[in-house]
Amino acid sequence: MAVAAHADRPAAAGAVVWLATAGHFLNDAYGNVYPTLVPLVAAAMGFGLVSGSLVITGVGVAGSVLQPLFGEIADRYSSALIAPAALAIVAVATGLLGFVHAAFLFVVLAVIAGVANGAFHPPSLSLVRSVSGQRPGRFASIFFTGGTAGRAVGPVLMVACAALMGVHGLTLLVLPGLALAVVLGATAPRRAAARAGGAPHADAAPSAAVPSTLSLVRDRLGPLSVVMAIAITRGVVTTSISTFWPLLHHHTVAALFGSSTVIAVMMLAGSVGNIIGGNISDRVPHHVLLTVTALLAAASLGAFALAQGPWIYPFAALAGAFGMSGFAVTTVMGQNLMPERVATASGLAFGLANAVGSGLVALLAVAAATWGGSTALLLAAGLCLLSVPPTLAYPRVLRRMAGRTQETAMAAAGA
Repeated sequence: MAVAAHADRPAAAGAVVWLATAGHFLNDAYGNVYPTLVPLVAAAMGFGLVSGSLVITGVGVAGSVLQPLFGEIADRYSSALIAPAALAIVAVATGLLGFVHAAFLFVVLAVIAGVANGAFHPPSLSLVRSVSGQRPGRFASIFFTGGTAGRAVGPVLMVACAALMGVHGLTLLVLPGLALAVVLGATAPRRAAARAGGAPHADAAPSAAVPSTLSLVRDRLGPLSVVMAIAITRGVVTTSISTFWPLLHHHTVAALFGSSTVIAVMMLAGSVGNIIGGNISDRVPHHVLLTVTALLAAASLGAFALAQGPWIYPFAALAGAFGMSGFAVTTVMGQNLMPERVATASGLAFGLANAVGSGLVALLAVAAATWGGSTALLLAAGLCLLSVPPTLAYPRVLRRMAGRTQETAMAAAGA
């Protein structure tokens, strides 16, 4: 019986990862509706380039800045229902956006959807990590690829619904999210059992032996700060394209379809880059991979900013592939630093980093309004290059932290 149970674990783990990935696909499909929806309703609600960018950024920040909090809740209570509930809320809130005519209500609904969108990530990332065994980069990249593909498909589906039924067509998008939320909720006990059977990290440690989250963060602040800096500066590559490209076009469905296809190409190429980067990260040093891909991502984004005509598509694809190749890597780096609080670490390395990156993109919106979108994209490429110094310094920071930890342990033993 024990042998049979062990044989079932890989299958159960695979089911966990693919269910979480499907949920991530829909969750992020809803989350990426706003960059395309805001220009469509801009005339009626008074959104210009700067205000529209701020709305989009606000949604992203609402969904990202609270992720460490949701991670802390998931770490403490291990509830498998947080992610299904979050998916259901973001689906309903997104569907209602098409029926709102006041800017204030539109922003409120968008923020609610953004918060729910963010709440989905930390518990799901922790669940995926717990069943990933010795290939955390590979399985994290599969999870992230689901979200990336959703972000690519979301704008296209929104434009298709708007073309057929106007913005009220967004209601159609509610159904798949609610259906999958029900499936995730119904299979929660099975997913919890798979997690208990395969958790490779410190979840199994007695809760009394685990220091508080603040103590862990304070103890590992140096390397955590480096990981955050890398994730923040890398994230501006794709966020800047998703934010500025639709807003630089006319507010019509036909024009937005063209811009949404550029975003779709970038996101789908990012899915490939994410998978490749995650798999490579299980075999090569993280700082080497992140340095090379940061240089290539910055060059690709710069080329995209200056390209015209059909050339925008290959450069958008390259920017997406190299820009997103580090998503899984930086998240796993954060999880490795805080194995006692995997969901919280995921919220820091992925969610909070995205929030700060979105804030940087909001500042770039001022540059876009003053000097044009191409200049803002070039500045974003420069920000991506800023990730190289902290990436190269990461091994040295880790060694310094390890040295301090050893000194503390020796002092405690002497006492």
